[in-house]
Amino acid sequence: LRRLNELTVNAGEFDETIGRLLSLGCETFGLDTGILSRVDGGDYEVDVVVDETESHEPGTVYDLTDTMCDATLAGDVTGTLAFADVAASDHQDNPAAGSVSAYIAAPVVANGDTYGTVNFSMGKPRSAAFRPEEREFIKLIAQHIGTEIERRRRFAELERYETILEAVDDPVYALDTDGRFTFVNTAAEREFGYDEDVIGKNPAVGMDDSDVERMEAQIE
Repeated sequence: LRRLNELTVNAGEFDETIGRLLSLGCETFGLDTGILSRVDGGDYEVDVVVDETESHEPGTVYDLTDTMCDATLAGDVTGTLAFADVAASDHQDNPAAGSVSAYIAAPVVANGDTYGTVNFSMGKPRSAAFRPEEREFIKLIAQHIGTEIERRRRFAELERYETILEAVDDPVYALDTDGRFTFVNTAAEREFGYDEDVIGKNPAVGMDDSDVERMEAQIE
C-alpha cells in the first residue's frame, strides 16, 4: 500500500505511471503479465502492458468475447474476478482458458463510464488462492488508474480550451479565488502590456488606482 501510494502521488507520464502500477501488481500477485485494457463495444485493446512472456503488445486489439475480461465486465463494476486455476473455476470453458490459468482483474471506471479492465494473469496455475486483501488491492489499483485517466482527460480538455482562447483576438484572462492571474491570452498581453511573468500576480500590476478599485469590486 505504501508503494502504491508513492506511485500515485509521484505520477509522471501516463504510460510510465501505469506501467509501474502494473509491475507492482505483477510482483504483488506473483503473476507474469499485467494489462490495462480499453474496451470499446466488442473490442478489447491492450492499452498498457507489462509482460514477461512478450505475448502482448500495446495497441493490439482482440475480440472481447475471446478474453477473460469479458467475464470480468459481466459482473459488478466495483467487483473483481479472481481464480488461481481456471480449470477449477466456473470459467474453464472461456476461450482464453487455453492461455490463461491464474487470473485476477477489476473494471476500471473513469468519469462514471467503464474504461476497460486492469488484469493480471499467468499461463500456469498459481499455488495459492487469491486472498480477500489481494482482491481489495486490485480494486485500489483500478481506482487509481481510473483517477489518472480522469486527470489526463481534464488536462487534455484544458489544453484544448487554452488553444481556443489563444486564438481569440479579444483579451481573455482568468483569476483564481485570491484574485491572481492563472491565464492571460496573447491578446490580453498585447493590449494591457503584460508579459508571461504576469501569471500568479495581482491584476493591479500596471493598473491605475481607479482600475484597481473597479477590479476589486468585480472580484468581490
